[in-house]
This record gives sequence, structure tokens and C-alpha cells, in this order.
Amino acid sequence: MWARVRESANVNGRLKYLYVARVRESANVNGRLKYLYVARVRESANVNGRLQYLYVARVRESANVNGRLKYLYVARVRESANVNGRLKYLYVARVRESANVNGRLQYLYVSRVRESANVNGRLQYLYVARVRESANVNGRLQYLYVARVRESANVNGRLKYLYVARVRESANVNGRLQYLYVSRVRESANVNGRLKYLYVARVRESANVNGRLQYLYVSRVRESANVNGRLKYLYVARVRESANVNGRLKYLYVARVRESANVNGRLKYLYVARVSESANVNGRLQYLYVARVRESANVNGRLKYLYVARVRESANVNGSLQYLYVARVRESAYVNGRLKYLYVARVRESANVNGRLQYLYVARVRESANVNGRLQYLYVARVRESANVNGRLKYLYVARVRESANVNGRLQYLYVARVRESANVNGRLQYLYVARVRESANVNGRLQYLYVARVRESANVNGRLQYLYVARVRESANVNGRLQYLYVARVRESANVNGRLQYLYVARVRESANVNGRLQYLYVARVRESANVNGRLQYLCVARVRESANVNGRLQYLYVARVRESANVNGRLQYLYVARVRESANVNGRLQYLYVARVRESANVDGRLQYLYVARVRESANVNGRLQYLYVARVRESANVNGRLQYLYVARV
Repeated sequence: MWARVRESANVNGRLKYLYVARVRESANVNGRLKYLYVARVRESANVNGRLQYLYVARVRESANVNGRLKYLYVARVRESANVNGRLKYLYVARVRESANVNGRLQYLYVSRVRESANVNGRLQYLYVARVRESANVNGRLQYLYVARVRESANVNGRLKYLYVARVRESANVNGRLQYLYVSRVRESANVNGRLKYLYVARVRESANVNGRLQYLYVSRVRESANVNGRLKYLYVARVRESANVNGRLKYLYVARVRESANVNGRLKYLYVARVSESANVNGRLQYLYVARVRESANVNGRLKYLYVARVRESANVNGSLQYLYVARVRESAYVNGRLKYLYVARVRESANVNGRLQYLYVARVRESANVNGRLQYLYVARVRESANVNGRLKYLYVARVRESANVNGRLQYLYVARVRESANVNGRLQYLYVARVRESANVNGRLQYLYVARVRESANVNGRLQYLYVARVRESANVNGRLQYLYVARVRESANVNGRLQYLYVARVRESANVNGRLQYLYVARVRESANVNGRLQYLCVARVRESANVNGRLQYLYVARVRESANVNGRLQYLYVARVRESANVNGRLQYLYVARVRESANVDGRLQYLYVARVRESANVNGRLQYLYVARVRESANVNGRLQYLYVARV
């Protein structure tokens, strides 16, 4: 942020999306700046070239740029951020004496870099934190993240998206690394092959890889992570002495694995946590998650995307399981049919299924989850004695359902928590979420994606509701029209709508949210007596609006918080955010995506403003040119602009 900017934010050229915090005496720009972010810049942010999306925090004496900078982020840069080449999306925090770049940098993030971040090649999206003495790069780096790297991050090959944290003495790479994440690596992360998206945390003495690794995550690996085959997307945490793999592993996640993770077959996307003595697999496993598995996870069939936590003595499967999640399963998870994407937690004595289950989630199910029909993506938590279903259920989520969740119709993606005595549905429900519903959620029409929490006596709907969210609604949420994606929290006595509402969010609305026109995606919080709209509102957010949000034109995506007496608009506003605006936000032109917070007496605009953010602006934000996406906070006496500003962010100017 450029906060507390004084006497110098004048711009002769064109600025777009500028963010400047605490800039003093020197933010003059002769060229073109777009999307500039500079925080605590002093005496030196002069730019002769073109800057776009620049972020500079606490830059002193040296942020002069002869080339072109785009999306630059530099925090606490001192004496050395001079750039001869081209920088895009650069992030540098606490850089001192050495961030000179001869090549091309894009999206660079460097924090606490000292004496050594010189780059001869091309860097893109580089993140380096607390790098000391050794981040020199001869090759090409893109999206590099290096934190607390010391003495050894020299790279001869090509690195892309590299993340290295607390690397010491050994992160030299002869091959090609992309998306590498290494934290607290010591003495041994040398790689002869190709690594992509590698994550290695606290690796010691042994992460040498002869094959090809991609997307590897290894934390606290010791003495044994050598891999002869090909690993992709590997996650290994606290692996000791035994993670050797003769076959091919992809997307492997192993945490606290000891002595036994040897695999003769092919594993993909394997997640194994605290596996002891028995995770040997003769078949093919893909996307396996096994936590605290002991003595019995042997599988004769084919498992894909298996998640088993604390499985004991009985997870043997004769059929085919895919995407299985079973936590604390005992003595009874035998399945004669086919299960896919099964999630069962604390299942006892009764999860037998005669039909076909896919993506099943059942937690603490007892004595009654038998299903004669077909269930897919079922989530049932603490279901007792009554979840029997004669029809077809898909993606069902039912928590603490008692005695009454019987459904004669078809339910899909149902979420019902603590439903009692009355969730019977004659029609069709899809993606239903009902929490603590009592005596009245009966629906004659069609409900889809319904979320109703603590609804009492009145959520009856004659029309059609889709994606409805109603929390603590009392006596009045009756709707004669059509509602889709409705969110109403603590609505009382007045949310009646004669028109059409879609994606409505109304929180603590009282006595006045009546709408004669059409509202879509409306957000109104604590609206009182005056949110009446004669025109058309879409995606409206209004918080604590009082007496004056009347609009004669067209508003879309409007957010107004604590607006008083003056937000009247004669033109067209879209995506407006106005917080604590008083007496002066009148606009003669066109405003789109406006954010104005605590604006007083002076935000009048003769030109065109789009996406404007102005916070605590006083006496001087007058603009003769064109402003788009402007953010100005606490601007005083000097934010006058003769040129064109777009997407300007200035805080405490």
C-alpha cells in the first residue's frame, strides 16, 4: 500500500490499478504505470520506463527502473533494486544491496534477500525469502520460491515455480526443476534427473533421485527416499528406511511410514499416514489414503483413490473399491458389491450393502444404513433407525437424522442436519441443506440446492425455490414469485417479494426490503426503511443503509455500507461499494465497481469512474480525467490527476 502519501502523487502520464502506501516526495512518474503497488517508498521510486502492477514496500533510495516493470512487488528494498532488464510481477521483500537483475524477471518474490540475488538468466514468478549469499542463477528460473536459502541455491539448469525454504549447502540442481518446494533441506537434495513441482520439507542426507520426480512432497525424509523408478506428485512425510519403490508411483502421500511401504505394483496418488508392517499391495492402487493401517490393509482386488484411517483386521475387499474413505472401521466393512468413493467413519456391524454405492460418506452409522436402492455420494452422520430409503438417493448428506427422513420421492445431494418429525417431501429435492428444521419445511413445489437453518412455521413455498439459504427465518419468508439461490438470515416480517429474486442475500432486513423491480444476487445487511428500488438491481450488497439508497438509474453488483443521506445517483452504477459515505458521493457521470469509504465533501467526479475505491478521502479527490478501478484511502490535498488513471489504489495519501 502507498499509505500517507503527501505532495507528490501527481502523475503526468497514465496510471492504471495503482496502489501506493505511505509514499513521500518521490512517486513522480514520467512514464506509464499500471497496477502499481508501492508501500513506504521514499525518495527514489522515480520511473523512466513503464511500470505495470508494481508492488514495492518500504523501498528506499534505489527503486529506479530503466527498463519495463510489470506487477512488481518489492518490500523493504534498499540501495539495490536497480533493474536494467525487464521485470514483470516482481515481489521482493526486504531486499538489500543485491537484487540487481541483468536478465528478465517476471512475478519475482524475494524477501530478505541479501548480497546475492543477482540473476544472469531469466527469472519469472520468483519467490525468494531470506536468501543469503548464494541465490545466483545461471539458467532460467520461473515461479521460484526460496525461503531462507543459504550458500547453495546455485542452479545450472532451468527452474520453474521453485519453492525452497531454509535450504542449506546442497540444493544444487544439474537437471531441470519445476515447481520445487523444499524446506529445511540439508546436504542432499542434489538431483540428477528432472524434478517438477517438488515439495521437500526437512529432507536430510538422502533425497537423491535417479529417476524423474514431479510434484514431489517430502517432509522429514531421512536416509531412504531413494527412488529407482518414476515418481510424480509424491508426498512423503516423516518417511524412514523403507520408502524404496521398484515400481511407478504417482501422487504418493506417505506420512510416518516405517519399514513396509514397499510396493511391487503400481501406485498413483497414494496417501499413507502412520502405516506399519502391512501396506504391501499385490494389486494396483491409485490415489490411496491409508492412515494408521495395521496388519490387514492387504487388497486382492483393485483399489483406486482409497482412504482408510485406523482400519483394523477387516478392510479386505473381494470386489473393486475406488475412492474409499473408511475411518475407524471395525469387523464389518465387507462389501459384496462395488463401492466407489466410499467414506465411512466409525461404521459398526451394519454397513453391508447389497446394492451399488458410490462416493458414500457415512459417519457413526448404526444398525440401519441398509439400502435396497442405489446410493451415490451419500453422506450420513449419526443416522439412527430411520434412514431407510425406498427411492434413489444421490449425494445425500444427513446428520443426526431421527425417525423421519423417509423420502417417497427422489433426493439428490441432500444435506439435512438435526431434522425432526417433518422433513417429509412429496415433491423432488435436490442438493437440499436443512439444519434444525422443525414442523414446517414441507414443500409442495420443487426445491433444489436448498439451505434452511432454524426455520420455523413459515418456510412454506408455493412457487419454485432453487439454491435457497434461509437462516432463522420467521413468519414471513413466503414468496409468491420465483426465488433462486436465496440467502436470507434473520429476516422478519417483510421479505415479501412481488418480483423475481435470484441469488438474494438479505441479513437482518426489517420492514422495507420490498422490491418492485427485479433483483438478482442481492446482498442487503441491516437495511432499514429505504432500500426500495424503482430500477433494476443485480448483485447488490447493501449493509446498514439508511434513508437514502434510492436509485433512479440502474445498479448492478452494488455494495453500500453505512450510507447516509447522499448516495443518490443520477447516472449508472455497477458493482458499487460505498462505505460510510456522507453528503457528497453524488455522481454526474458513470460509475462502475465503485468503492468509496468514509468519503466527505469532495468525491464529486466530472469524468467517468469505474471500479473506484476511495477511503477517507477529503477535499481533493477531484478528477478532471478518467479514473477506473481507483482506490484512494485518506487522500489529502494532492491526489489531483491531470492524466488518465485506471485501477488506482492509494491509501493514506
